[in-house]
Amino acid sequence: MSPIIISCVLLATALLISLILALATGVNRLQRISGIVLAPAAVCGLVIYSAAFVTPDSGPAEILVAVFRSVTATFSMFVGRAEYSAVYSSAEWFREIVIFQILFWAAHLGALFISASMILSTLGKKLIQTLRLFLLRSDKIYIIYGLHAQSVFLGRDIAKKGEGKVLYISPKPSSEHVEQVLAFGGAVRQEVYLPDGKLNKKLMHLLGIKENCRIKHAHILAFDDSETVNFSITRAAIDYFTEIEIAPDKVRVLLRCMRELDFAQLKQISENKEMGYCIDAFSEAELAARLLIKEAPPYKTIKFNKDGTAAEDFCGLIIGFGQVGQHALQKMIMNGQFVGSKFSAVVVDRELDAISGQFVRQHPSLFSEYNVKFAQMDTRSHAFYDLLDELAPKLSYIVVALGDSGENYEASVDLEHYFTRLCESKRPDILVNVCNKRNVSASQTGIRFFDNRQALYSADLLLRCTLDSMAKAVNLTYEEGEKSSADADDAWYKLNYFTRESNRASADFIPAMLHIAGISDNETVDEKLLEEKIPVGSALFETLGQTEKLRWNAFHYAMGYSKMPLDEVRNRAEKGIKPFQKDETNTLHACLVSWDELDEVSKVMTELSGKIIDYKEYDRRNIYNIPRTLSFIP
Repeated sequence: MSPIIISCVLLATALLISLILALATGVNRLQRISGIVLAPAAVCGLVIYSAAFVTPDSGPAEILVAVFRSVTATFSMFVGRAEYSAVYSSAEWFREIVIFQILFWAAHLGALFISASMILSTLGKKLIQTLRLFLLRSDKIYIIYGLHAQSVFLGRDIAKKGEGKVLYISPKPSSEHVEQVLAFGGAVRQEVYLPDGKLNKKLMHLLGIKENCRIKHAHILAFDDSETVNFSITRAAIDYFTEIEIAPDKVRVLLRCMRELDFAQLKQISENKEMGYCIDAFSEAELAARLLIKEAPPYKTIKFNKDGTAAEDFCGLIIGFGQVGQHALQKMIMNGQFVGSKFSAVVVDRELDAISGQFVRQHPSLFSEYNVKFAQMDTRSHAFYDLLDELAPKLSYIVVALGDSGENYEASVDLEHYFTRLCESKRPDILVNVCNKRNVSASQTGIRFFDNRQALYSADLLLRCTLDSMAKAVNLTYEEGEKSSADADDAWYKLNYFTRESNRASADFIPAMLHIAGISDNETVDEKLLEEKIPVGSALFETLGQTEKLRWNAFHYAMGYSKMPLDEVRNRAEKGIKPFQKDETNTLHACLVSWDELDEVSKVMTELSGKIIDYKEYDRRNIYNIPRTLSFIP
């Protein structure tokens, strides 16, 4: 093969390798790789040329000329020139030993790679960025505004699970985070979040998010450290989606809150638009509570009878009532209500009076409906250990969330020692929120942690795509005549944020229902199995219906709702205010009553609406529709 052809092939190969590395690892890493390749390529080329051009018979002048010629030939490698014929004709060892020919062309390939890398680094940064963005076009894309450790955790998990392509937008990305993103195949674009206060239209078009787009799904994730900025990104995203009239099932917005979730702002953003786009929010404290319930669900801490009633009461202790402790209490109440079981919880914090007031005012019925007691004390005090002596025989589990890693660990170890000494007492799980647990061994202490950042920012826990699929099926239970999966999507995007959360809570409780019914995790749940294990009309079936009612009540109380008197329902009906039974503005609901009182509410609503309404049947439907709900899992 002609040396010219080989040089052309090498040049094309070098360009291709450089382009692939630039796209895969970024220009900065490409430059470092070029630096590593430079010395071996140059030395190898110089040695081969020198050995070929300097012969044993060469005089001093000839040697000097040969050296200059070797250096020139070595430099020529970097512009694609190869003096193969000269070397081949001059050196017998080169002709006879193939390995030297391989090294010769390898040196030239390395030189061309360095040249191609320099061209891409100096002139092609914008081209590389454009190509990377174009290659991000796919059926599913995640655009994350904000580049930091937590968002990298999420992006890496999305990529690992093959959920879609990931792009980060950041005004000042750190080189460390950029390298981490490029390592898992993501991309980073350095620019302000909202040019002129709006999403970058050119970027959205390049990614395929535009009018009549074919993209399957686009997630906009507002992950900046500023909650105000995240709300601005969310508003801009909804405005852009409305402008291009993209279908609600093709896009979703998720925003990160620093403190409590602002339902009022979410409602204002999402419900002023006719399209009904899906907006969800989270805080890290709320994620920790989600992980807590996932890792240690209350239903696994107590025993149940064959008829589904609980054989034990549930008692929880929460140490620390900051944001994590507050969310933990809400989740504990929402997931700890069982027929035949008395729920109780004790909250301990040395600064309780200073931090509990707002929470209590926002959730007035939570404390009138459930046995929740507050105790202001230090976990090292005599009073605390007196309290432990009282609670120890009945505790189901303990949550430690004092807000400081050292204090959390110290308190949890003290608790572990305390219960180790009480061999005759039921030993509760000790669940600890420790943000920095280096040198902490769960295997040695038996303490369980629910703070792992990678777990908190996993796709399953944060995005909840599987849970949403199930929640859509749950929603069909409340939609008259809605039976098909296509209708499930239509109905879902008409819901407000709160109602979607309510359906998610119901779907998330299905494992508890199956556990109570004696159905193991490895059994395939279909209609046949459900008919066998939970016959319609059986005592177990009725108990599970009542359990669903307890769960529904607990969710609404935990979200700040209170009971609406039936007189108020009638008054709203007379004034034509719909829905009659629910006031979302003042967080009131007529169905926040006991199971026995529910018939009266159904009767009143039947009279006022002119339709037959049986709220107990709604709760029962959630039980016998479990197979359909599980069938919605992708």
